[in-house]
Amino acid sequence: MCLRGEIRSEWLEAMHKIAFPILSAAADNRLHSVLPLSKAEKRRGVAYLEAAGRTLIGIAPWLELSLPRRASKEERTLQEQYRLLARKTLINICDPSAADYCVWNKTGVFLSPDQPMVDAAFLASALLKAPTQLFELLPEQARSNLLSAFGQTRLMRPVRNNWLLFAAMIEAMRYRFTGIGDGMRIEYALSKHYEWYKGDGAYGDGELFHWDYYNSFVIQPMLEEISRVAQPMIGESRYREQFVKSLARYCEVLERMIAPDGTYPCMGRSIAYRTGALHALAHAALTGQLPSTLPPGQVRRALSLALRRMLASPELFDTAGFLQKGLSGCQPKLAESYINTGSLYLCSTIFLPLGLSPTSPFWTEAEQPITWEKAWSGAPLMRDHAL
Repeated sequence: MCLRGEIRSEWLEAMHKIAFPILSAAADNRLHSVLPLSKAEKRRGVAYLEAAGRTLIGIAPWLELSLPRRASKEERTLQEQYRLLARKTLINICDPSAADYCVWNKTGVFLSPDQPMVDAAFLASALLKAPTQLFELLPEQARSNLLSAFGQTRLMRPVRNNWLLFAAMIEAMRYRFTGIGDGMRIEYALSKHYEWYKGDGAYGDGELFHWDYYNSFVIQPMLEEISRVAQPMIGESRYREQFVKSLARYCEVLERMIAPDGTYPCMGRSIAYRTGALHALAHAALTGQLPSTLPPGQVRRALSLALRRMLASPELFDTAGFLQKGLSGCQPKLAESYINTGSLYLCSTIFLPLGLSPTSPFWTEAEQPITWEKAWSGAPLMRDHAL
């Protein structure tokens, strides 16, 4: 069993293995030339924005964190390196003259739903999590370029499902940094999900409920973040009250899915996002919204088990260090047609708790067995009940 300080170091090492190939290439304007993509992939053009946005959303809170004096020299050095890589990445992906300029809108005119909106939203969430490091410290021209790039995505119309949250997240980000956002897009996304609540902490992806992890990949974390950031604009407390309660209950369910060997059910679409399936649990740990039934030391153990399992998978990375499609190793048939190499980096959301200080209870509290271990070892355990 690792000491608590060693566990944080273990997480940082894992983060570096996953994030460095993407951000080092993008910071050097090489991502378009080195990101491995199959000719059969339908969304090759947006893969680069996917890779950057999905990597940054997971590490953004750590980039923003003011490390305490007791933090290790190694972590301080790594953080400074990644802050610089992240800002260089942002400068390049929104600069029309850069080699790594990304596709934000394929035509520059009104479009039906398209992928750039999705990954711009993940990037918008990253900016909200690290406003100083990922926006305010950018050069003025880069900030202008970035807002212009996000403006292109606003020409796209979202589907009436979880995609409503992508449009709302972009507006919440614009509101945070410019004071202006489309409150109607935000309120519509929140109100529809409020209507789509199915009970016991779960939402439909649109009218219907799906047995997949989209409540974690997208819905629950974005509902919490958008409703918090846009609260002054919306002024509607009943939405947020439900979103916070449902997130806590959903986290209870997610944690119970994690087994002692770090596995969790292979279920539903986009399973190749790997630990992105635990986004909601990591998000709640970061934002202090874990239920009282889940002590931080227990959640840290649960997420650590899943992280170790992912890293232990054979062929997780290709020879250049980029993620390969699959859940355990390289399993390309598990990936839907909309998934490319860039898509896989949503797994980085497991690293959100690195945005908590090393002195926080998440990192200092004694490790506790996960629910699975308690239940199947005969340990005392309170019964589960619906919300």
